[in-house]
Amino acid sequence: MHEAIVAAYPAVFRYAYVLTGDQAQAEDICQEAVVKTLWRARRAAFTNVEAYLIRVALNDFLQKKRHRQRSREAERAASEQQPQVWNDTHTADVLSALDVLTPRERAAVVGRFYLSLTEREVAEAMNVTVGSVKQFSSRAMKKLRHPEHSPAGIEPARLERM
Repeated sequence: MHEAIVAAYPAVFRYAYVLTGDQAQAEDICQEAVVKTLWRARRAAFTNVEAYLIRVALNDFLQKKRHRQRSREAERAASEQQPQVWNDTHTADVLSALDVLTPRERAAVVGRFYLSLTEREVAEAMNVTVGSVKQFSSRAMKKLRHPEHSPAGIEPARLERM
């Protein structure tokens, strides 16, 4: 089990980082996902540890967003002071554009276009219906294509495995 978690951790971290846009929050989410997975593994066996870790990370991200809504200005000020995980203008543009989305819209877009999951897989991870995933994705893409929110006009292809 430990080897599977170690092997899956980099992918889960990248996913959490794209969800949060913040390295420290991504690390916290990943660590909590590992602890919860190890605790659960004492009672159950997993066929796909990476998928389970991603689901736990997503649920943790959504729960934290629900309980602790910070102002957009505070998030942007903090992200400007953060060191960049990737020294890539494209990645910085995408992460900046994703900041305009709600947590569920961001989770749907990242799941669909960054992880290349099906709508059904995203729905299962988010614990919502496929129709909800379609709705979150549609709203998100309208926001991302609007020049006011995204000067570069972020398209789904730009999210693929940054």
